[in-house]
Amino acid sequence: MGLIVGFIARKYKFNVRMAMIVGCILAVIAPLIGTPIAVWIYGGITGDRNDVIFTWLAQSGKTIFTAAFIPRITGNILDKLVSCFLVALLINHIPNSIIKGRSTNE
Repeated sequence: MGLIVGFIARKYKFNVRMAMIVGCILAVIAPLIGTPIAVWIYGGITGDRNDVIFTWLAQSGKTIFTAAFIPRITGNILDKLVSCFLVALLINHIPNSIIKGRSTNE
């Protein structure tokens, strides 16, 4: 995740607009990475609130991967968008001396 954000931040200015785009990208990539791990190691049940939706989807005939993926992506959309938005706001308030790698003691 950090590599994706780092590459995008180096190539483009990480403002609020870019933060929302990156948040959407991360909201899809994170569950694509986490779902196979959760299914392989835990059978899809990981002990969080997503297990209720997972069980309902699995009982309704969805594959284990789909039943584990859908609750993760829905939870990640809000989580990643808010996280990226806050980072974009914080970046605007970091002093230039810190961003450019200069010490304030010079």
